[in-house]
Amino acid sequence: MLRLHHFLIQNWQKPRRLVFLSLTKFAFLQSFELRDIYNIVKMKNMEKDNLFTKKGIPSKKAKTNYFTGKVSAKDISAKIKPSTEKIYHVTFKRGSRTKLHFHDGGQTLIVTKGKGSLIMYKKLGNGTNRFKIKKVESVTLNKGDCVHIPAKRFHTHGSVSKNEDFAHIAINSFPKKNSEPKTIWFESDFKTEVTERLP
Repeated sequence: MLRLHHFLIQNWQKPRRLVFLSLTKFAFLQSFELRDIYNIVKMKNMEKDNLFTKKGIPSKKAKTNYFTGKVSAKDISAKIKPSTEKIYHVTFKRGSRTKLHFHDGGQTLIVTKGKGSLIMYKKLGNGTNRFKIKKVESVTLNKGDCVHIPAKRFHTHGSVSKNEDFAHIAINSFPKKNSEPKTIWFESDFKTEVTERLP
């Protein structure tokens, strides 16, 4: 494989057709499969986008019924198309946060701006639409912090200041192979009562 690497360095500036013909000859001599050579020739240059420029990944307003204030999100996974998670960059305008929810796969948050908090809850009782909750943990989130939320754990997260925005990357893991993650949302008082499951 090292010899293949040296060959590519020496020949990559040639027209693709000539590279393919040369690689075919190389493959015959070195016992590489033509399919592998074809995949090498078809490689594209790496592409990139910037989260923080207007020309980068577009920002869309999040669904208002899932948040307490203005929130926008950039769908990173729509650009890079990962197969095991959904990835978003979410910005919470001053003081806004998510409503109570859980994910059927785990979620990882990576803070990129401002100050926020993650509040974890425990469900009490067996109700599906109306039930009691208990706050069990509150985590302060600052720029650079990373935190993992296990699957099916009730929580909220968002900004804690009305003077600045808060933002994080959210990585929502697939609950199982080829099964996209789902988020289940609830209306609550953020203290003890859940009054309905949101559509």
